[in-house]
Parts: sequence; C-alpha cells; structure tokens
Amino acid sequence: WMAQLALLGGLLVVMPFWLRRLWNAAPLAPGPLRDMIVGTAAEVRLHVREILVWNTGGQVANAAVAGFWSPVRYVFFSDRLLDMMNAQEVRAVLLHEAAHVRRRHLSLRSR
Repeated sequence: WMAQLALLGGLLVVMPFWLRRLWNAAPLAPGPLRDMIVGTAAEVRLHVREILVWNTGGQVANAAVAGFWSPVRYVFFSDRLLDMMNAQEVRAVLLHEAAHVRRRHLSLRSR
C-alpha cells in the first residue's frame, strides 16, 4: 500500500503539468484581464502557479483548476470562454473555481 500511496502522490503532483501539455495551454497574456484575474485570486487567497488559456480552437467554453498544492496548481480558461464572456463573468468563473479548491472538491474526486 505504501508503493500505491507513493504512486498516487506522484501522479497528483504530475497531473497538472500533464494536463497543461495535453490541453495545449499557454499563459494568459499580460493585460487588464490577467491583472483582474490575478487580483481576484489574491483577494480570495487562491494561490496558483499560473493562469492558463486552454486552446480548444473555439470548441469548448469551460474552465478548470488542477493541482492540490499551489506550487503545482493551474487555473485553465478555455479560449472560447474568454472570447464570449466579459471581465465580470470571467471573475465569477474564477470565484467558482476558487470555491472548488476551498471546498476540497479536488480531493473528493480522487477518491
């Protein structure tokens, strides 16, 4: 069971990096939207490694958070979501994702 626990721990650390590559995600460009997202994350004490744009070719409107610990935590916003929402709507989506972290929904999904 110790080997399984070590394997699970390793996967939890590696998974956000894997998703970043799998989803072809890149850092959100500097600008007012990024500043608002970073500021909102700081307000609610959501510590993340990076804010990423999930390149779906405009096919998916969604957001996600991946990573249990802040040094390996990413927040993903799909390209379509960013194109169709204004800054206040994106802020609401970020707060929704922050609630998942605060309520430990990530750990519940892994069980």
